[in-house]
Amino acid sequence: MFQELVAERSRRSPEMLLQRIYENTLELELHSTFDPRGSKSIFDLQKEMCEKYTPYNTSLLKKGDLSKFSLIFGTDPGEPAFRYRYLWAEVMSLDAYVAFEDVGFDNTEETKRLGRLFREIFFSKGGSASSSELFRKFRGRDPSIKSFMSWHSLD
Repeated sequence: MFQELVAERSRRSPEMLLQRIYENTLELELHSTFDPRGSKSIFDLQKEMCEKYTPYNTSLLKKGDLSKFSLIFGTDPGEPAFRYRYLWAEVMSLDAYVAFEDVGFDNTEETKRLGRLFREIFFSKGGSASSSELFRKFRGRDPSIKSFMSWHSLD
């Protein structure tokens, strides 16, 4: 049953990721380039983004689906790429997780050391430094998308 669940995640993950990219891009377009006084309606824009990122899923084109985008209406207008933060946070968290995989979960001492380092770098700083800066301190480099792509079966 476990292998079936892993296989299902591998099948569904790219589809779910495309769904998130569609939503992120639609939000970004609505906040940055969309002109409500222009000739294109928000539904035209929705259809355009849906066809580009989710060609397999026409159910997204139902009128009213935009009302489910609560983050579009709840974000600070000065921060139009709010949803992209979630994807970038996932890139960083999966890359940090790989650091633990690399030392080996059976290597108790090294896993504890790495856990303490992670706690010291991320949790003790709060919002006093950017997440990118903290990540570089933890991993010694910028985040890599490799783990993210692998997790979503896109490698």
